[in-house]
Amino acid sequence: MDITTAFGMLLLFIQARRLRVGGCAWYGIPCNSWIFMSRGTTRRSWFRARGETRYKSVRVGNKIARRVSYLLHYHWVKGHFYVLENPLSSLLWQYRCIRKRLQQHRAVRVVINLGNIGASTQKPVVLWGTAPWLHDLQLKVGSVKKMELGRIRKFLKLQTVRSYRCKKSGQTKVAGGPNLKETQIYPGSLGLAAPKQPT
Repeated sequence: MDITTAFGMLLLFIQARRLRVGGCAWYGIPCNSWIFMSRGTTRRSWFRARGETRYKSVRVGNKIARRVSYLLHYHWVKGHFYVLENPLSSLLWQYRCIRKRLQQHRAVRVVINLGNIGASTQKPVVLWGTAPWLHDLQLKVGSVKKMELGRIRKFLKLQTVRSYRCKKSGQTKVAGGPNLKETQIYPGSLGLAAPKQPT
């Protein structure tokens, strides 16, 4: 479902309309142009979250964020709850239309570690939303759990980040490793982590 197209956006809106009052919509905007590893190209910063729009990846990221912001407002008006997820290093929350919606809806922010609920890496992610049970998902990874995740990564030879030295500047830079894509998948137990609400 490509929501940068009119057809894809229409399909998503049709799905949003099917949600009942008190239901929750969960959005995970693609993070590739918002995280710290891409800032050398995107030129996104805390004070200029929209980035360098001459790059296609930046324009696409901005367009998706704008369209999701419309849907967040739709859910809020219709009495739905929503959750918006992105990695801890993401600048999505500073993008004007997203920031405006979150402030307007008095959304709350929590940080969860997917390693606590079945992921093979620690993977801290930020959740902003209006769901009343959002704070109940907030768990920190203890030192024992961190060691366990480290052993798992070593055993599976997972490399989510790699560092290299730039030949031109001589600076050490960071880029995505071969297993970075795998961390985009939610662990199955995440859907079971939220407490059941009384009906």
